[in-house]
Amino acid sequence: MREEQINVQWVNIESLKEADFNPFRRTTDQNTKGLVANMAKNGFRAIYPIVIGNDGIVGDGHRRLAAAKILGLKEVPVVIDPDLTSAEIYMLQLDILKQTGKDLFDAIARGMPTSVLPAKQQKQLRRIADVAGEDAINYMIDRKLSPSSIQWVELAIKYINRHADDINTDHAFGFKVLKWMFEYNETLGIQSFVRDGKDVNSLLWSINYNKPLRRV
Repeated sequence: MREEQINVQWVNIESLKEADFNPFRRTTDQNTKGLVANMAKNGFRAIYPIVIGNDGIVGDGHRRLAAAKILGLKEVPVVIDPDLTSAEIYMLQLDILKQTGKDLFDAIARGMPTSVLPAKQQKQLRRIADVAGEDAINYMIDRKLSPSSIQWVELAIKYINRHADDINTDHAFGFKVLKWMFEYNETLGIQSFVRDGKDVNSLLWSINYNKPLRRV
């Protein structure tokens, strides 16, 4: 069994550098309200320290740090991980806590390097690129879409491949379907369309002419 000595230090709160990639919405007053109340009652317990990466930046504990600042604390408990960067620590926490895909995209949009993503998140990005190309990733990030949303684009393309002849469903077409689907919010529409086995030509018309699905 491996044993490690965890060295908790109490440091000046003003000396801590927060990560740019941490989504701002996670540290708003509303999202830290319960934590502030708990910390006001029990203090900042050293068993839940802020974790700093080997780059000197907060990797885990942004919400705890925000709550401590609201309470006016001068010092907070900190642990420095000598092996991981702040980005690697942050992604590890996302994976452990099973945060949503939007949290992943938020982090990337704010500067998280994709090279540090765990295998599961790398697979999510590859899935998007395989369907609609690399540009689709930035498109989805900019519009704050969940990575899992690509499943509805896959559904549409599979239906087209099954029922239409000589349609080139390459990355460019996949990106076109993606933009059409979320411009008109057709995720539910495509599900009912496929379930009811409607005419594929009607779907192709909507995509190619950038129109909502015809409800007939």
